[in-house]
Amino acid sequence: MHVFVTGPSGHAGSYVIPELIAAGHEVTGLARSDKSAAAVSALGARVCRGDLADLDVLKAAAGESDGVIHLGYRADLLRSGGITALRDSELSFVSRATFEAVAQDTPELSRHLLIVVTRRLRDTNNALTATNFLSVKGRVASALLQLVEAFGRDVGSGRILIEQKVSQNELAAMAGIARENVTRVLTDWTNRSWLSRLAGYYCLENKKAIRGEAGVASTSGSQ
Repeated sequence: MHVFVTGPSGHAGSYVIPELIAAGHEVTGLARSDKSAAAVSALGARVCRGDLADLDVLKAAAGESDGVIHLGYRADLLRSGGITALRDSELSFVSRATFEAVAQDTPELSRHLLIVVTRRLRDTNNALTATNFLSVKGRVASALLQLVEAFGRDVGSGRILIEQKVSQNELAAMAGIARENVTRVLTDWTNRSWLSRLAGYYCLENKKAIRGEAGVASTSGSQ
């Protein structure tokens, strides 16, 4: 069976792909960057270059496959608690009984799912901590560092490019503050040469300084 996987280089993909290959399936993973492509290849899967915005690429790859496992997401299309479909789709519900039966038959998959859920709970806890205890600058810094974790690429000399276009409104939503406050913080950091933006993409010029602004979140995440 040929399976097409989106988000293959993420945490969930690093477990799902080896399980599929071990079960004898052929796997193709969608890779947006060179870093992602290298990670997919290292897992033993074929690489399909493109991203979730490339509908023609997605249709072609899905059409050549027997099944699709969607693990990827775009911050501008998907929000926690909701689903936005790119085309008419059918949403399937898995009952508790069915899930428990699958979990019993595949304990390794259950363990990996538990790891994913635990990480999400920890990330949520860190986000709540940031909202309640960090300063405005700390909240913006925490939001940028979350984007770096998901989309960051080292472009040399300690500079980290966020390979995902993000608007100030989206940063404000992530940080839980008004957009005007985000604008003031970003302008300040740009003037200090901590941050730059080109063609809609943010680049951390001084990651250490920005991590310092998010000191509470960084400390929480290391515990």
